[in-house]
Amino acid sequence: MKVLKILGWVFVPYIMIWFNWKSISSNIKVPAVIWSVLCLVIVFSPKNQTLGPERTSATPPVAPVSTEVKTKAEAEAKQKAEEEAKEKAEEEAKVKIEAEEKAKADAEEAKKKAEEIPHSIGMNADQFKKAFNEASNSIGTDLKIGNLKIEEGPMQNTFNHSFTKNLSMVGIVNKIDGSVRSVTFIGAGDGTAKSGADIILSMGLAIMTTNPELSENDRGNILRELGLMDGGDVLNLDKDTIRNGIKYSLNTSKELGIWFTASSANDK
Repeated sequence: MKVLKILGWVFVPYIMIWFNWKSISSNIKVPAVIWSVLCLVIVFSPKNQTLGPERTSATPPVAPVSTEVKTKAEAEAKQKAEEEAKEKAEEEAKVKIEAEEKAKADAEEAKKKAEEIPHSIGMNADQFKKAFNEASNSIGTDLKIGNLKIEEGPMQNTFNHSFTKNLSMVGIVNKIDGSVRSVTFIGAGDGTAKSGADIILSMGLAIMTTNPELSENDRGNILRELGLMDGGDVLNLDKDTIRNGIKYSLNTSKELGIWFTASSANDK
């Protein structure tokens, strides 16, 4: 029993002093109180702290980033970069396709407009009249064009002029811009030299009017290519030739006479 009491004072003095306070002598009470307080401090102090000058840090250590997390972040960043590059490529491809489609549409529109522009011999009726009369004066003939009246038609307009009873002229005028599409000289000889000469002269004047830069020899070559200079039958011809974008056509027959036409080479 005495041993237990000694152990109680060693390990739990704060309990022993409570039950034995009155029996403790005065000179023992002060040491007993000090020892009890010291034991209480030891028993109830935090276990993860020491009473020494050095204390452990309360902040837990930062765990290192795992390789798996790092790899996942890199993969996500790579995927995002690839998606952005893909979106950029798709946008650029879309812009390119739209530009190509626009260029194609513009080209088709330009082609359509070009097709709408009528073919012509490069002058209007008044310009043709002036150039023809100047050519006639230069070689001293009496074949002249007087006033030209444009007749309105459903598709195209026309004008006509009679030089003599054996020679006349019919012109076709484009409605859209007033340009002359073609000019046809119609002749029928009456057996006289003059009627035949007027027909040949009108052809030469038409060539001079539509191709003023051609020489006399060049004009003669055109008539030769049409079959008028080879000595053959001139009342059974169907030929044409082209000079500088102007087509010259000759059709002859006993019934219809001689038809000489100047028109655009692109006119079908």
